[in-house]
Amino acid sequence: MAINDSIIEGIKHELIILYTPEQNRILERNNYKIIEAIRSVIYHAHLDLAFWANSIDNIDYILNYTYSCFLP
Repeated sequence: MAINDSIIEGIKHELIILYTPEQNRILERNNYKIIEAIRSVIYHAHLDLAFWANSIDNIDYILNYTYSCFLP
């Protein structure tokens, strides 16, 4: 998607300083949520850590298809 297309879609382009997680709080919070969900799935399902990658795929799928107040 070109920058002009994103402007038409209403997507705001913001620049950040590289390697500063403080500037990207939402992303850092979501990363934390994903890691905690993976740990929880592996622990409660009594899975071996070899299933880490499969858990990432499952959690990613669930979070991508879960309703969010940020979605229109």
